[in-house]
Amino acid sequence: MTAQQSAQQSVQGSVKSLVWLSVVGIGEEGFDVLLPEARSLCEGARHILGARRHIESLPKSLQACAEPWSSPFEENLTNLDALQKKVQAGSPPPVCVLATGDPFCYGVGTTLVRRYGREALRIVPWRSSVSLAAATMGWAHDSFQSVSLHGRPFGLLRRRLAPCARLLVLLSKASDAQRIAEMLCAENLASASMTLLNKLGGVEASILRSTPKRLECDLAAAEGQPSALSIVALELPASPSAPSAAPSSAPLSLSASASASAPAAVFGQRFALPDESFVHDGQLTKRHARALTLASLVPQRDALLWDLGAGAGSVALEWCWAGGRACAVERDSRRAVLMEKNRARFALEDRMEIVCDSAQNFVLRAAQSLKTESSVRPQAIFIGGGIDKALLEQLLQLLAANGRLVANAVSLAGEGVLSEAYRRHGGELVRIAVAQAQPLGETHAFSPQRDITQYVRRV
Repeated sequence: MTAQQSAQQSVQGSVKSLVWLSVVGIGEEGFDVLLPEARSLCEGARHILGARRHIESLPKSLQACAEPWSSPFEENLTNLDALQKKVQAGSPPPVCVLATGDPFCYGVGTTLVRRYGREALRIVPWRSSVSLAAATMGWAHDSFQSVSLHGRPFGLLRRRLAPCARLLVLLSKASDAQRIAEMLCAENLASASMTLLNKLGGVEASILRSTPKRLECDLAAAEGQPSALSIVALELPASPSAPSAAPSSAPLSLSASASASAPAAVFGQRFALPDESFVHDGQLTKRHARALTLASLVPQRDALLWDLGAGAGSVALEWCWAGGRACAVERDSRRAVLMEKNRARFALEDRMEIVCDSAQNFVLRAAQSLKTESSVRPQAIFIGGGIDKALLEQLLQLLAANGRLVANAVSLAGEGVLSEAYRRHGGELVRIAVAQAQPLGETHAFSPQRDITQYVRRV
C-alpha cells in the first residue's frame, strides 16, 4: 500500500467515524422496493424518524424505535439534537431519517446538512417527485422550472409565470390546485394546460388533464380531489387571452387608499413592471425612470438594498423580484400599507422588510447598530426623494465595499445636493427626461414628466 492510499484510507475512516445520521429517500412504493444499501441502513438503525406514511410502510421486524414527524417541524430538529448527544457515530449510523424521494429536491436533506454538516450524514436518495413528474409528462429537465409551495408563500408562483413556460408545482395542500387555477384565470391564462399528477410511483397514482377554466368541473367528474402529494404540471400559452369581465370582488382590499386601483396582470413581465402592476396613490418611481434606476443599482442575488422614501415600494419590489433583499423605509403609514399589499401580491415577504419611519431616523439607528456589528451594511442604497447633504454623506459611509448609491431628485434643492455630491465625490450625474404621447384634441402630443436628476456613486 502506498503512502497516498494509506492517507486516503485514514481520511475516509475519520469521515466515516463522524457519521451518526443516515438520510434514506423513500417513495410511494414504500420499504419493499428500496435499494439494498438503503434497506440495510434502516435495519441497522436504532432510531428512525419520518413521515407517518413512510413509518407505517416499515416492516415490523425492524428493531429500531420508529417515530413519525411531529408538528411543528422544529420539534423534530430538537429531537434530533438530543439523539445526537446520546448516540455514538458508527456504521451503520444509529439514527435514520426517511425522506420523501430525493432528500435534496425540496426535501429535508438541505435542512439536515445545514444543521449538522455533510460529514455527519450518510445519504441514499430515491427517485424525486420532480423526476417522476418529468418522466410522466415526457419533459426534459432543462425544459421546465420546478417550484414548491411547501412552507412558502403561494404568490411565489406568480414570479414564474412567463410565455410558453413549463412549470412543475409541488403542492402544499390539496386545495392549492384550485387556487392555482384561480390565479391563472385572474391572469387571463384560463386556456393553459394543467395536469394533476397524484401520488406518482404508488399504486394509487392518477393523472388528470384539464385547464384552469375547467378544473373544478373535471375534479367533480373524477369524483376525487388531489392529495397533498400532488404535482401540477403547467404549460402556459405564448400570451394571455383577452381580459374577462371584472370579478364581483377585487382580489385585494383597497381600503387603505381611495385612489388606489387594482393592480394589472404581470404575465411575462420581468423588469420595469408597468405602473399599473402596483397598488399606489401616485407616489412611486415611474416605469421608465425605474428602469434606469434599477440599471444603475445593478441588482444582484441576495444583495441588500435600502430603499429610502419608498412610496409604493416599486424599486424595492423589483429589486427583490430580481432575487435581492430589501429594506423599504416609508414614513407615511398609508403608503406603507399599500407597500404591504404589493409585497404580498408578489410573495416577497421573505425578501422585503417594510419600516414605517423617516429616512433620517432609520439611518441614525442603522449607524448605531453597525457600530456594534449587529447589522449588515447594504450593497445598494436608493433615495427617491427628500435628500439632504448630511444624509447623503452619512449613507456613503454606511455602504458596503463596492456598494452603489443612487439618488433621484426632481426639486431644485435636491438637484443642488446631488450636484454638490458630484463635485465632492465624483460618480455619475444624469438628467432623465421622459415624455409620452397623449391625446391633444384630434391629434396627439408629447406630455413630459418632471425631469429627474440622478446621482450614482460607487464606493
